[in-house]
Amino acid sequence: MRILVRFTISVHLLFLLLFFPFTGDAGVPGPRTPEQKVLKKLEKWVSPFPEWKHTGRFVPDSVSLHKGAKRLEVFFTPALSHIPVREEHLTLLRRSLTDLLGRKYRGYTVEMYAGSRRVEDLVPNFYRESLARDVSRQKKEGKEMRIPLVRKAGGRPPEAGLYNNNIALWSSHGWYYESKLDRWEWQRARLFGTVEDVYTKGYVIPFLVPMLENSGATVLLPVERDWQPREVIADNDAGAVKRGNHDAFIQKGGIILPQDREARVIPEGFMLVDTLFPGQNPFQMGTSLLYGAIPASRDEVFFYGSPEPGEYAVYLSWQRFPESCQEVGVTVHYDGGSDTLQVNQRIGGGTWVYLGTYLFGGDRGRGTDPEFAASGSILDTSGSGGNKDAGSPIPSGEKTDFEGVSVSLSGKPGEVISVDAVRFGGGMGSVARRPADAVIPNQKSLSDGSAPSGEVAAMDPAQFSWKTSGKSRYREGARYYLQYAGFPDTLVYSLNEGKNDYNDDYMSRGEWVNYLMGNPSGPTHHRSAEGLGIPVDLAFAFHTDAGITPGDSVIGTLGIYSTWADQGVFPDGSSRMTSRDLTDLIQTQIVEDVRALYKPDWTRRALWDRQYSEAWRPNVPVMLLELLSHQNLADMRYGLDPRFRFDVSRAIYKGMLRFQAVREGRPYVVQPLPVSHFALRHKDGGMLELSWEPVADPLEPEAIPTGYKVYRRSGDRGWDQGVRVSRPSLTLPLPAGDTSCDFKVTALNGGGESFPGEILSAGFVENSKGTVLIVNAFDRVCGPAVFDSPERAGIEWWHDRGVPWLRETTFIGDQYDFNRKKPWTDDDNPGWGSSFTDMEDLLFPGNSFDFPRIHGKAFNKAGYSYVSVSDEVFAREDFDASGYAAVDILLGEEKSTPSLKDPAVADFAIYTPGFMRKISEIAGAGGNILVTGAYPGTELMESGDSLALRFAYEKLHFQPRTGHASRTGHFYPTDYGKEWFTVRGKFNTGYSPEIYGVESPDGIEPAGKGAFTAFRYGDNHISAGVAWKGPYRTLVLGFPLETLEDEETRVTLVKQIMDFFGSH
Repeated sequence: MRILVRFTISVHLLFLLLFFPFTGDAGVPGPRTPEQKVLKKLEKWVSPFPEWKHTGRFVPDSVSLHKGAKRLEVFFTPALSHIPVREEHLTLLRRSLTDLLGRKYRGYTVEMYAGSRRVEDLVPNFYRESLARDVSRQKKEGKEMRIPLVRKAGGRPPEAGLYNNNIALWSSHGWYYESKLDRWEWQRARLFGTVEDVYTKGYVIPFLVPMLENSGATVLLPVERDWQPREVIADNDAGAVKRGNHDAFIQKGGIILPQDREARVIPEGFMLVDTLFPGQNPFQMGTSLLYGAIPASRDEVFFYGSPEPGEYAVYLSWQRFPESCQEVGVTVHYDGGSDTLQVNQRIGGGTWVYLGTYLFGGDRGRGTDPEFAASGSILDTSGSGGNKDAGSPIPSGEKTDFEGVSVSLSGKPGEVISVDAVRFGGGMGSVARRPADAVIPNQKSLSDGSAPSGEVAAMDPAQFSWKTSGKSRYREGARYYLQYAGFPDTLVYSLNEGKNDYNDDYMSRGEWVNYLMGNPSGPTHHRSAEGLGIPVDLAFAFHTDAGITPGDSVIGTLGIYSTWADQGVFPDGSSRMTSRDLTDLIQTQIVEDVRALYKPDWTRRALWDRQYSEAWRPNVPVMLLELLSHQNLADMRYGLDPRFRFDVSRAIYKGMLRFQAVREGRPYVVQPLPVSHFALRHKDGGMLELSWEPVADPLEPEAIPTGYKVYRRSGDRGWDQGVRVSRPSLTLPLPAGDTSCDFKVTALNGGGESFPGEILSAGFVENSKGTVLIVNAFDRVCGPAVFDSPERAGIEWWHDRGVPWLRETTFIGDQYDFNRKKPWTDDDNPGWGSSFTDMEDLLFPGNSFDFPRIHGKAFNKAGYSYVSVSDEVFAREDFDASGYAAVDILLGEEKSTPSLKDPAVADFAIYTPGFMRKISEIAGAGGNILVTGAYPGTELMESGDSLALRFAYEKLHFQPRTGHASRTGHFYPTDYGKEWFTVRGKFNTGYSPEIYGVESPDGIEPAGKGAFTAFRYGDNHISAGVAWKGPYRTLVLGFPLETLEDEETRVTLVKQIMDFFGSH
């Protein structure tokens, strides 16, 4: 019966609903409260910021009305906080609300919130004019009382830069041990010839770190910064190194102690071992020495090594004490001079502290100086025993110039100076891994702080052998370097008890920052840990994102920060919203600069307040940057170009500079751009004149030089420490005897020092046959060629690999999968963009801007003196190119390259009007002209410039035939020129650690009467070089002279060329 009644009622209700539907006018309740009425009106609200719709839709979702106070609070969805808010945005947003609400609320104060945060709070202090600055984001105390961790002795620090600021930063990911698979692997997929784990280093190491250091900052990294796989350790402990796979990479130096100075042995210090196992800390396995400081003491401790010739980062370690000296004199003696620094031993102890990168093992010696040995006792660290007698003889054949590091024992009364170890070079990975007794799943960084989810796998460690990475430390993740650098495992790099290295790696970076600082900002699990006492100002994590877009659209730039920890307050009491300021300023600077220089519609993505590990763990302002998508070809077209990397890095540096300046309440100056129009000219009276020009920065009009620094290098030695000059020129006496000198110039201002411009060289010989003018026309740096079609797209490595800036460490192998529709299934099979792995341990030379030196050495050995100029100076109307025995046009891999901003515009053109005019002048005066380069003909074919084609035909007497003319690089002389040319040789077309490879040398043909093929390629007999004899003489080679693999061949070829030039 009940069921029947319920059924009847339900039928009646359904009948009423169907035939008498309710309407608002028929009694459905409308807005009743004032808040509901306001919210109803705001349903019609339209965002005044349509350009930000891609960052997430935001609308008013609730209001709070305070009639008595005449205040209306409007709460927007949190997506409003994703946009960069400025004061003008506040005005527009408030007006959009009041206009919609009408006269009734015109007298009300409208307060706006994004989620629970006032919208005004989203405006960075840097952009506040009418708004009061948030003092909780200001520096609590000034840095004027700080003593830097490391600084140059003497000189003028860049007070308007980042002097005395400590910046912690890192690039993303790295080579790591995957316990589940019992193998070492990358954390991301190999795509487009690189992998994110090393790709972001291509910004951080060559560009961003030097910019910050040139601005006066001390830059701290949780990873190895030196790509050099060799390593030399000089230490007071002998250590133990087994003979094994790394024997060729690990060497030991020695230490010379002063006589008559007693040192206390401290039972903590570094000891070298070839393999580190879990829980081992090399800085707790050895000992160190502690000296009492004596004012004005001349006593020193010398650390020496015998590294193979090359550039090495130099690191020093010490133990710190409350009475440690804060200004310890440290001098690096390298192959080019000495660099004197001061280190603050009251902070930074028990780890490796970077001093600089220097050349060792060149013209200067690699042994100990007998003068030093006679004044002290040599502590043998070769593993063969204790101290040698003072003045022990140096092994025969060893050079006697000292190369190493000396530590002064001078200091204030009552202070102490610690002596531990010196390291030269980055070295090979030495941390051994195998599965723990349990393996936990990989956890997303965004989930850091929550318990790992997924199945825990039980393992039997005894079934697995210990495995080191097999790669240089430079390529390893932070977790392994931090163990080698002496950081505590449970607090910093092993938060998962060895059960997952992937998780440990990204978690360790933030905890490393905290341990650098120590109490009260120490690691999450021990805030009061003493740490290293370094006052870190900010931290920065450099990543690239994933994602693919159709066509030519880019993913763009995302900024991430976090305010959630500790109720939004750092341990020092400042607001975690400071991290948003930092993130906003850097993202703004990147996007504005990229839009101005490269792509006007570059996508600015959101500002996210998210709980990513690298964003929430550090107890300082921090930004996590996702610059672009390494998975998207449209992004990587820019991202593989070194010019883009330089400008992005400069934007990051400028963002940090502005952030610190406003935080500290001080003015700032942006460091200048590198100089240009460099020239060396031989002047009367045995003098050499150097001249150059400053370069204006269109984005930073105030970044102008107020002075310059000129660096000099003699022979095969390293660079000296430079001399300051106030004007863009310098006149010096010619070097005496048969010698050559090289020069580079940087620009200076209150914000710091620029990168150097190109390197020019001059060399003079006794009884010279004449002087050759070398024109450095190789300015090109660029990314590889890219092709893009609806079906297939990628890197055209077979056509043009591009030209790295100095050297490339991010290339891992050629792309082999070009199918746009090929999906990712696993990092071992990532689909479109997949690349080989055969090159990922190599360093690729690029444009060193230092090739006049190579040409010049050959001319010197042929009996000729030489000077050099940039092609910009050479092409000027007022440049006098007369009176030279020959003019050598060094083209290298110069050629017209489509601009990244406007492909219709070409960068690096060879045949400019000024260049052709000057060559014509030389030809008209009967001069001799040598042109060498990979693209003298390709440039003509690809440009289609009829004037340039005619110029090449009539003045240089060659015509283009083909590119890609040789795969082997072998060339031989023809019978047409056998009267002058007999040399055979080979230039580099593949990989060499010494010189760039020529992937596409030119085939060129004779043009006009008197022209003949002087050389042919050995693999196909295509014409490789064209000579012409007439009123003047020319030789054009389709390959660069500097890439010849054998120096003797280059000298012989130059001699024969000069004999040919001199035979008319």
